[in-house]
Amino acid sequence: MAKAKTRIILAMIAFLALCWVGMLAGHTQSPQQVQAQLLAQADGFAADGLYVRALPLYEEALGYAETEENREEIEQQMLSAYLSYGDMASYVQLVEERAADNRAAASEYVTAAEYYLSMGLANRALPILAAGIGNLGETDAELTRLWEENRYGYRWRNLEYVQIEPAGDNGYFPVYNGSQWGYIEANGNVAIDMRYDWASPFAGGYALVQTGGRYYVIVEDGSLYSVQSSEMTEALGIFDGRRVLGKVGETWSYYNIEGEPIAESFQFDAYSMNSEGLAAVCQNGKWRLMQDDGTYVTEFIWDDVRLDERGYAVIGGNLVAERDGVCVLVDTAGAEISGFQFPDAKAPGTDELIAVCNEAGQWGFADRTGTIRIECQYEDALSFSNGLAAVMQGGVWGYINASGEMVIEPLYEEAGSFFDGAAIARLNGVDGLLVLNYVEGEEE
Repeated sequence: MAKAKTRIILAMIAFLALCWVGMLAGHTQSPQQVQAQLLAQADGFAADGLYVRALPLYEEALGYAETEENREEIEQQMLSAYLSYGDMASYVQLVEERAADNRAAASEYVTAAEYYLSMGLANRALPILAAGIGNLGETDAELTRLWEENRYGYRWRNLEYVQIEPAGDNGYFPVYNGSQWGYIEANGNVAIDMRYDWASPFAGGYALVQTGGRYYVIVEDGSLYSVQSSEMTEALGIFDGRRVLGKVGETWSYYNIEGEPIAESFQFDAYSMNSEGLAAVCQNGKWRLMQDDGTYVTEFIWDDVRLDERGYAVIGGNLVAERDGVCVLVDTAGAEISGFQFPDAKAPGTDELIAVCNEAGQWGFADRTGTIRIECQYEDALSFSNGLAAVMQGGVWGYINASGEMVIEPLYEEAGSFFDGAAIARLNGVDGLLVLNYVEGEEE
């Protein structure tokens, strides 16, 4: 009897030992072995169409990826499974993660964008397409086609203001209602109510306003921050969030946001707003280029300098100046670019093509070497910005793309350039905003 009990005890010990060994073996599997088992299970479920069970296993297996090649292989399996299962939200999320690391293929950007376009959500599709072109360049015909066919969707916001000025770097547009100035957002909502006699765009968290005959610096909630000199009779605004460009007496100069002169020697008859560390300044009818520390880049050699709607001269590393009746393109060192000479030209925009005029008074577009890219055929034009340029035909304004196609119908009595996806225009005597849908980020 004792021997029988001993055998039973020994058998139990042996069984427990085997179980322990099995458990130990299971716990000592390598990550690659665990991943292989998960993928095998996931593939089996996917083969039977059981994606609801396959996808969590693929996602778990991804956590064991140790190389880029292994990660890529699993993510491709996940993308295929998401598509087969119809889980487009997860597919798009994974594509966006891959796009952020510049790992997504052109077909992935296209599929994700087409999903949104099928629901009429161009504002969500276009950022995906823009990311694809940014990462891959214009190497895929379908990617580029979808981008060009859908990027110009817009809304006209008839805001019924007497005047709207270009937005500052916080997206607030100074607006005038016929009696006072305030600020609105691109969606038309009032950001700061109408309380000023004049208002400049914001820069670096500050704006310059006039009220009661004095100029004040305000912050983004409209609170007064500082008061400028009582002798300041005119002002252009603030740049770099730290300098005020104002006029005292007959000359212009820089002042800090506290109202103190920065350099009294900076006294000129006219100024451009500072951009890219440079400003164009005028004295006795001649213009020169100056760094914002007061160092002169050139002598007073130009008869005029073209400014954009915001008062900037230097944009994208160039400015357009007039000398002896000819418009030339100048770089930041003050050198005139050989080959760029036209009877007239507008200030550069944020894009490559600049509006230029021929001897017959017709406007077209040249690149920054002076090569004509869109033939001179318009009554007037502004340089390209945000992929679009305003052009006048038949006395009204519309917008063309870089291929010369009219993508926003010519309806407007006045039109401005697009900056950050919004342009000021006038329709039926009232100023409003043209806002590109995908920039505004609202559903169509």
